[in-house]
Amino acid sequence: MALLEVSDLHVGFESRRGIGPWANRSILRAVDGIDLTVDRGEAIGVVGESGCGKSTLARAIVGLTEPTSGQILLDGIALNARRERADRRRIQMVFQDPSSSLNPQVPIGRMLVELLEVNGLASGAAAKARAAELLELVQLPASLLDRYPRRLSGGQRQRVGIARAIALDADVIVADEPVAALDVSVQAAVLNLLNDLRRRLGLAIVFISHDLGVVRHVCDRVAVVYLGRVVEEADRTEIFERPKHPYTQALINAVPTITSTPARLVGLTRRTTSPADRPTGCSFRLRCPSAIDRCSVDDPARRLEPSPDRLPCRVGRPVALPPPDQLQTPVSRRRSHTDPEAARHRQRNTGDIGRKTDPTTRPRHRQPRSGRPISQRRPRRREHHELRLRTGRSSPPRGRLPHRTCPWRSCLGTPR
Repeated sequence: MALLEVSDLHVGFESRRGIGPWANRSILRAVDGIDLTVDRGEAIGVVGESGCGKSTLARAIVGLTEPTSGQILLDGIALNARRERADRRRIQMVFQDPSSSLNPQVPIGRMLVELLEVNGLASGAAAKARAAELLELVQLPASLLDRYPRRLSGGQRQRVGIARAIALDADVIVADEPVAALDVSVQAAVLNLLNDLRRRLGLAIVFISHDLGVVRHVCDRVAVVYLGRVVEEADRTEIFERPKHPYTQALINAVPTITSTPARLVGLTRRTTSPADRPTGCSFRLRCPSAIDRCSVDDPARRLEPSPDRLPCRVGRPVALPPPDQLQTPVSRRRSHTDPEAARHRQRNTGDIGRKTDPTTRPRHRQPRSGRPISQRRPRRREHHELRLRTGRSSPPRGRLPHRTCPWRSCLGTPR
């Protein structure tokens, strides 16, 4: 039985566009059916682009964010939304920014002593001795107990955060970008410290990062997340030497190296799909160079079975893509290809909503979201629009336009 098991976890947030009863409400699915298992003494890495749901997953595992649905099991026991103190002690978190996670008005020693006393692990002199032992465990001198966080370096503050996480004898450590704000030399020291603590204490680590080199150094298994879903999960060697999913291949190809001749990095040139407007079928198909027709109607990630090598992808006949010169242009100037889903996304980006023309053609002038032409809106704005069409300028000239009589106040003759 796995120490930590995440089963079909969903986390959604309500988003609104507009004000009042006319606002459009939708659910932004930050985490959309993630399954993970972590054994005791194992480190699993969670990688992906910014905004794919990595930090939301970490906060849901720790209990800071309430899941919409799904289960989080610890030793086979489901954890409720309102967890007991004993359950909260077993899963601790190391935050990305140690400066914001430590109280600047409390010394390091007092912070650790209060943590031990509140949880009933030690008190008095025993708590102070345990605090000094924790600092020694993370390779810090006991003389730092009387210092405030502002008097410590970034690496020392991160070590204090690790000491605070292991102070309660935690079984699972969730590290959310623990070395992203540190320089390279300090990163190596903190990563080696995490490896030593994992072997010495038997910790299970969920390591969240966007740095694939760091993940390869620390983790045993890697789960690649895209738009709240695991698109590939395999052993560390399998992921980095034989990646199978196109998204995993793109992430690895975009990593710069210092052992080879400098060359142009190959990455994904298309825009990231928003979690609030997820396409039908496979979430990655609009950016995938190997997408097939079936990807638009079938999502293989929905039937992803637990296995040592999970790959929810089909590789087949590539679809027709725009020419390479158009892929390098900005998204707002790129023409939509034959995929109707991409045409719908293009309509939203260009504001071409309500236009009675071919959706694959780009409108000459940007239309408002309401679908009404600018010339049919307020009279003052219509004058600016007509002046912009005549002069070719993107903004109205300086100064005010001549006053004219307001049609609604013509009886008073009050200028508008």
